[in-house]
Amino acid sequence: MSTRPAAPLHADLALLALLYLAQGMPFGLQSVALPVLLRQHGASLEQIGLAGALALPWLFKVLWAPAVDRWGTRWGWIAAMQTALLAVTAAAAAASASDGLDAAVLAWTVLALNFAAATQDIAVDGLAVHLLGQSGLGWGNAAQVVGYKAGMIVGGGVLVWASAPLGWPAVFALMAALYALLLGLTLRFARRTPAAPRSEGVASVRAVTRVLAGEVTRPGAVAALAIVLFYKTGETVVTTMFKPFLVDRGFTAAQIGQWVGIYGMVASVAGSLTGGWWVQRKGPQAALLAVVWLRAVSMAGEVAIAAIDPSPAAVIGATCIEHLCGGALTTAMFAWMMARVDPRIAGSHYTLLASLEVLGKMPAGWASGWLAAHTGYFTAFGAGMALSLLYAAALPLLQRRAGDGGAAARA
Repeated sequence: MSTRPAAPLHADLALLALLYLAQGMPFGLQSVALPVLLRQHGASLEQIGLAGALALPWLFKVLWAPAVDRWGTRWGWIAAMQTALLAVTAAAAAASASDGLDAAVLAWTVLALNFAAATQDIAVDGLAVHLLGQSGLGWGNAAQVVGYKAGMIVGGGVLVWASAPLGWPAVFALMAALYALLLGLTLRFARRTPAAPRSEGVASVRAVTRVLAGEVTRPGAVAALAIVLFYKTGETVVTTMFKPFLVDRGFTAAQIGQWVGIYGMVASVAGSLTGGWWVQRKGPQAALLAVVWLRAVSMAGEVAIAAIDPSPAAVIGATCIEHLCGGALTTAMFAWMMARVDPRIAGSHYTLLASLEVLGKMPAGWASGWLAAHTGYFTAFGAGMALSLLYAAALPLLQRRAGDGGAAARA
């Protein structure tokens, strides 16, 4: 992996944080605003679980990642996708102003935003591999996760909270203004940052695909893919149904946006910074082994409050503890993934791993609605925690079988 520190590290980190912030806002809308709006409009838990399909662009982006790696430039793709994000939010502001916001308008908006953000993510991941050396993985991935979580705070916390006093047309107009500001800052950074090479040594889209296929068939690849595929399966069962659970307990959208979308995300950012520090100190492999247990055990708070009529303090406490540990795990996992990437096909290789992470979450999200509807929230949350504990127990064996993926040899 390249160890090019041409730009000051703090500038690289600020750049990555801004780019990932732009990508985090759509998921904040999907994960916080959409479940609340659907439940308030009478949607079933099964329907809310299936709404996770709106994140399918994050799964299927691997199909067009080789084209992004080879055609145009990374900065060109990033600018184009940020322009698309701006256009979609401006259109949503106009649509909700004329017809009002219903679940269908929000769902189509989220789907379009996810497509643009997922495509931008391919170029940004390749840029991150170019900017960060092995020594920068900890803080680099902390900036990645913190930026993304900051976007979730804005999209799923601040804007959802502001929807009550301002209305959704104003919320989408504010979101469009934020994307315009981020686009301007990104273009300014692009002029000051050395151009990132595309797929060094790989001549065509077909060649990118061929090298990528070789990466997933090397010894230890199956274990490595399993590590990425299943690390959030149990968590997703819990988090997908947590917002509907709060609605059913009588809490308002403004309260949920504040507690989960703001307080929870702030705790997640703190966890991401802690995870980045731990990766810098111990390396991705050791950090991942440590924080995966904390993440699994932290779900006990949500399991406990599902058995009672929780107070606001109990909800906030369980949310913040769970998000703190979840943020640390995400940073450790992303650093572990980036350490395995072949820099010749950086965008495509990292995109494959990130798509697997999404794939592992989707079936759990879809099943969570059925599980909660037929067994209750307490059983569903307990099942999610049990799956996370099983994963933590299996991780040491999977890591031994995965090895380093040949990253050291390619560096």
